[in-house]
Amino acid sequence: MKKIIIVISLLLSFGSPLLAFGANEFTSNLYYGITGNDEVIQLQEFLTDQKLYTGPITGNFYSLTKKAVIAFQKAHSINGTGYFGPLTRAQANQLLGPIVDESGAPVTTSSTPAATTNDVLSTLTQQITQLQAQLAQLQQNQTLSSIQQQQAQQTQVLNQIQQNTVPPPTPPTPPPPPPPDTTPPLFSSGPTPIVTLVPVPSGGDYKFSVTWQANEPATFVSNNCIPQLPAPSNQLPTSVHVDDRQSYVCTLKIKDSANNFSEQPYTFTVGPGFITADSLGIWSGQNVNANLTNGSDVPVYRIRLCNHDNWTYYQEVSLATLTLKLTKSGPSSFAINSLQPAIYAFAVPWPYNSQSPPTQLLPAVQLPPFSNEEEFTFAVPHTQGTNSCHYVEFRANLSGVESGASLTSELLNIGVSAPNDKVVNLLNIPYTITGL
Repeated sequence: MKKIIIVISLLLSFGSPLLAFGANEFTSNLYYGITGNDEVIQLQEFLTDQKLYTGPITGNFYSLTKKAVIAFQKAHSINGTGYFGPLTRAQANQLLGPIVDESGAPVTTSSTPAATTNDVLSTLTQQITQLQAQLAQLQQNQTLSSIQQQQAQQTQVLNQIQQNTVPPPTPPTPPPPPPPDTTPPLFSSGPTPIVTLVPVPSGGDYKFSVTWQANEPATFVSNNCIPQLPAPSNQLPTSVHVDDRQSYVCTLKIKDSANNFSEQPYTFTVGPGFITADSLGIWSGQNVNANLTNGSDVPVYRIRLCNHDNWTYYQEVSLATLTLKLTKSGPSSFAINSLQPAIYAFAVPWPYNSQSPPTQLLPAVQLPPFSNEEEFTFAVPHTQGTNSCHYVEFRANLSGVESGASLTSELLNIGVSAPNDKVVNLLNIPYTITGL
């Protein structure tokens, strides 16, 4: 019963019509923008026959088709809108000819008799009987095929038993390969720039390094900075020179074992400018007494201040103060009444000539009496230009100096007026002169 119901449903869905219209009749309203439409194809062919359309037959209602429809409307005194509606469609159908039935004979819809219910049921009954016969034949063929397949399998098993063989086991299906790694490594820390001011024999040097860590094993690829670093971008900076007062914008690039890359930008600014100091000592000769003696103009300490290093810097440094520690030894009852700093240019004759006029002679400072050791800070308003050096000499007014007495002077601090400038840690430079 279910098969009959299914067959009836199919026939009702796909049954042939009792009346067919002519193949050339237009039944739908057509307009601009329709695509892939059979009636648009028919319209384009019709307009081509009317010598109004010269475009391709595509089934797409675009500008060429619309233009041809307007021409057709104007030719038949219809408002030229390009819309293929009831008026235009009726005119086209009139030109195409009358409606025809399935045999091709012209008919009119008003005179065509409607099919009766008995005719439809009779036709459906005949088609159902035919389909049932076809289904029975298909079932018979399917059963025969199943029997033949079973006989073939039994024959194969019998042959294997006779040959005393066992069919080989089916090999296990290998597991699918793991999906490719497309996840880039992530920075778990860093990049962290490290800038250190390193003293060197001729001054100081800012050194730069960068550290980083990732969430998985990863290797360094490149480190690009603006301005460019002396180290190549394909080498991880570990101790390279950077300029003072300079800001750098960098990007560190790493990769994992699957060649997935990650980039992380970072910035850093190098510390301020700096000044260095070293001891020159006091030598005899050229009207200079290098011994501790009584007098009003006794040189007791000399240092050299420089604003340069291995690299070129372009910022001057303004000095503010110098702090000295004075230590008496031996017969220490002598008095240091005053101390006067004087600044000399670098290009004085060498050995040092005390007769050369100082570049800057600062006021003498009266010192209070002290027994063995004392620290004093002197105002030294001096601007140290770029890539230059000056000598600073301290001359004392001494009294009561006895044989065997000595004075040790030591530079403890250099104060700068610009708060961002630094002093390289080359201080604590002692120098001792001894009395006769």
